[in-house]
Amino acid sequence: NIDEDTKNHKEKIYANSRHQPASTMINRKQSGLFPSITAQGTTSSLQGKRHRKKLTPTLWVKFLSVVSCAFFVALVCYGMKGREHLFLGEDADPSASLVDQAHQETNAVDSSIAAFLLPTNSKDVHNLEEDERARQSIHQTLHNYGRDLGQTVGTHEVLLSFLLSSILKEEDGLLLPEGTILDCGAQFGEQGAHYAVSSPHRKVISMDPSPKNVQLMKDRYGSLTNFEIRHGGLGREVGTMKPRDNSFSMDMNSEFPVYTLDSMYFDKGLKLALAHLDLEGLELETLLGGLKTIRAYKPVFTVELRVHETEKTTPLLDLIAKEGYDTYVIDEPCGMPPVDLRNILCIPRDRSTAFGTSDAFNILLKMKGIQRITSDDIAKVILPCCALGGECCQGNDLYGKDCCTESVVLEWHKKHKESHVAPIGTLAFKEGRQDFLRQQYRLRKRNRSTE
Repeated sequence: NIDEDTKNHKEKIYANSRHQPASTMINRKQSGLFPSITAQGTTSSLQGKRHRKKLTPTLWVKFLSVVSCAFFVALVCYGMKGREHLFLGEDADPSASLVDQAHQETNAVDSSIAAFLLPTNSKDVHNLEEDERARQSIHQTLHNYGRDLGQTVGTHEVLLSFLLSSILKEEDGLLLPEGTILDCGAQFGEQGAHYAVSSPHRKVISMDPSPKNVQLMKDRYGSLTNFEIRHGGLGREVGTMKPRDNSFSMDMNSEFPVYTLDSMYFDKGLKLALAHLDLEGLELETLLGGLKTIRAYKPVFTVELRVHETEKTTPLLDLIAKEGYDTYVIDEPCGMPPVDLRNILCIPRDRSTAFGTSDAFNILLKMKGIQRITSDDIAKVILPCCALGGECCQGNDLYGKDCCTESVVLEWHKKHKESHVAPIGTLAFKEGRQDFLRQQYRLRKRNRSTE
């Protein structure tokens, strides 16, 4: 048989070639000793063993894709292990229609996926339930206006309190950037606790220089897991400070630590989303100590100022505008005895459109509860009678005992009520608070009348 002889001849030559140098093999190939190997379009099984095809990048991608799919299927099957009998198995109702059986299968799949994705640790579930109960309890305490007013939110700074909490409830990543919330000058902590309840997915830090206030906050709101309470204040440089007056609720000879916004955030790589700053006149110094944080993270923040104290108001508002912010005055007194103290809401200009989607912001803007201002016009918008030498601040002493006090402003308002129509809450601190509490009393009375 010619074919059989040829085959045996090739195998004999190949066996001998395994012990010869490559150059000899090449010469034999060129001389035609391996006609079937060198022939066009043919490849022997022996050559295939010696010359394997290399894995190209495309083949590697296909290989990894197959392995990933197999791993995912195995993972899902493991998650559903022990539940396979639910899929139209022994637990299925044999008398059910095909549609009902399909619903049974769908529900079984949903249950298995939920069991696979959600935590099953009973301790974790218990902790979540405890956190929610604590949050609900503190929320009720913060809004219980019939009892301890020291623990309620909105009895002063009504517009600010409810605007910021509403923004926290509304925002979905558009109104505020990523990061934590800071309440500095927290005093009794009701504002910070309100933010923590309103935004449970964000960390809230409340700071106050008074050890007494810090302990009070811990006793009242320490059960909130996203609420951190710190002792200290903010300034332009890190260091210590002594209280300037009795409003700090601490020994006048004691000291408290002072941080900067940059030392708390930028230097540590932590992001700031929202800050409520009540710093007793140190707002400008604090912003100068936090410019890196402000420029890097563009937080929304509030500052307090006295409108007609132009030597402080003008440089503060000008700095904020220079850093790319729009400023809105919240038209309600945020302190006393001068009632031209106001909170300023500072919004990065690149978030202006986003804030236009906020219901709470739009309502206050429409009702002039907040107004866009600059350093040039704020004194004309807010109680112009309180300017030095005006009807509510006669004389030449802006810090005199009769300059822009609540009684003086209310007396002025009586004379000009026809030309200057304004809610009492925009004019007076104490009277504004009493007006709010009267409204809450009427609501409770209406509720009891239906029982």
